[in-house]
Amino acid sequence: MSSRWRRVIADNRLGAVGGVLVVALVLAALLGPAVYPPDPTEQHLTERLQPPSAAHPLGTDELGRDVLARLLAGARISLGVAVLVTTVRVLLGTLVGLVAGYAGGWVDEALMRFVDVVLAFPGIVLALIVAGVLGPSLLNVTLALAVVGWSSYARLVRGTSSRSKSAGSSRPRGSPVCLRSGSPAGTSCRTSWGRSSCSRR
Repeated sequence: MSSRWRRVIADNRLGAVGGVLVVALVLAALLGPAVYPPDPTEQHLTERLQPPSAAHPLGTDELGRDVLARLLAGARISLGVAVLVTTVRVLLGTLVGLVAGYAGGWVDEALMRFVDVVLAFPGIVLALIVAGVLGPSLLNVTLALAVVGWSSYARLVRGTSSRSKSAGSSRPRGSPVCLRSGSPAGTSCRTSWGRSSCSRR
């Protein structure tokens, strides 16, 4: 480990601990079925509410299902939903923000007013409304969570693209103007504010 990373870890020990926990959770979610193969949905009513043991490190639930296997399966689903929700939020928000920022005019006004309406609703209420309308399923829950957070990305990208557009339009415009002396060797060029005439010495 380089000295730079050692200094970063030494200056932020809590962040380092959090990073280790996140990496451990991701690895457990991805490698869980290969390392711990019991089926999380398999029921054994004769083994209900068993305490932790060698066969079941975290015990069993009221239906005899392995708690550790269910924990790993739930972590894998949660990780997949988080990645998908974040991807949809970023893509949708970036698209709306770019269109609003570069189009301008009534398109910008309409899109930003719609973003304001979305931001006016409490996130959890809006997610529950969308999930209730679409019905109970993992895909619908993912869409509901994505609908909640895209508007903040749209506002951020819209501001950045508007500044970029303004900076580009404020640059000097013009074409190179040739200054000629008596011979071809004395020819030089410069850019002026829209002047297209050539000056000759």
